[in-house]
Amino acid sequence: MEDPRIVIAGGGFAGLAAARALRGAAVRVTLIDTRNYFLFQPLLYQVASGDLHSEAIATPLRRILRGKKQRFLLGTLTGFDFKRNQVLLEDGSVVSYDRLIVSLGSTTKFVESQNLAKKAGHLKGIPEAENLRSRILLALERAIVCPDPKEQDSWLTFVIVGGGATGVEFACGLLELFRVLVPRDYPEIDPGRITVCLLQGGDSLLPDFPPSLQNYARKRVESLGGAVRFHTHVIDYDGLKISLSSGETVLSRTLVWAAGVSPSVLAGHLPGEKDPSGRVWVNDRLQIPGHPEISSVG
Repeated sequence: MEDPRIVIAGGGFAGLAAARALRGAAVRVTLIDTRNYFLFQPLLYQVASGDLHSEAIATPLRRILRGKKQRFLLGTLTGFDFKRNQVLLEDGSVVSYDRLIVSLGSTTKFVESQNLAKKAGHLKGIPEAENLRSRILLALERAIVCPDPKEQDSWLTFVIVGGGATGVEFACGLLELFRVLVPRDYPEIDPGRITVCLLQGGDSLLPDFPPSLQNYARKRVESLGGAVRFHTHVIDYDGLKISLSSGETVLSRTLVWAAGVSPSVLAGHLPGEKDPSGRVWVNDRLQIPGHPEISSVG
C-alpha cells in the first residue's frame, strides 16, 4: 500500500511546523503556498522601518522541505472538493489528499471603508513592508520641497492605527529610525516637527498582555517622542484626511493600519461551525468535528 497523502495548505508557522513534525513518518507530504518562502512575520516591521533587508526574514521553503517524501508546490488555493478529497488551485489543477491540514493564516482586517483598504499601509507581507518603507522615505523628501507649512506637516505626520504588538513595535521602530536618520540624512527637517501618533480603540496598549507590559509599552512609545491616543477609532482615510469616530480629522500622508486580522476567506469554505469572526471550531486534536480527515491550525 502507498503511504497516506497529507496536503498542507499554507506554509506559515503552523503549516511548516506540521511538515517538519511529519518528516521521517510513513506519509507523503505536499505543502502548498502562494509564495515559495517562509516569512517570519513578526519582523516585518523592521523591514518597513529599514532595520532589516527582506532576505533576512524569508527562507526558501524548498530548502526547508528537503526529503524524498516531502515536496513544495507553488500555487493559489481557490477552494476544496471534500467529496473527492481534493484541493482546487487557481491554474485549474487539483491535488488529492487522504488528510488535509489547513493553515492559511489571516488577512488584514479593515473597517468598512474601501478608502482605508486602498490608501492605508499595512504589514502583512514583504511587498507591503517594502512599499511602506518607500512611502516613509518619500514623505521626508516631499516635506523638504513643500512650501506650505500646513502641507509639510501632513507629510511629517505618521499615524499608526492599532495598539497591539505590531502597532507598538512599528511605532517604536519608526521613532528610532527618525532619531538616527533625520539628523544624518535630512538636515533640512527639524526633528521636532515630526509626529508619530499611535491610535488605540481600547484603553491600553497590548491588551492581551499583563498590565506591567501594557504600561511599559506606553511609556516606551512616549519616551521616544511618540504620542498615544486611547478610545480613538478611525472610520475613513482618503490619503490625506483621517476621519475619526469622534468627528475629528487628522491630516497625514502616511497611515499604517495594524488594527487586527480576519481569517482567510477560504476558511469560510471549510465544513463545521465558525465563530462570529469566521474562525473555525476544532476539537482538542485540531480536527474539524465530523471531519477527522481535516485539521485547521494557525
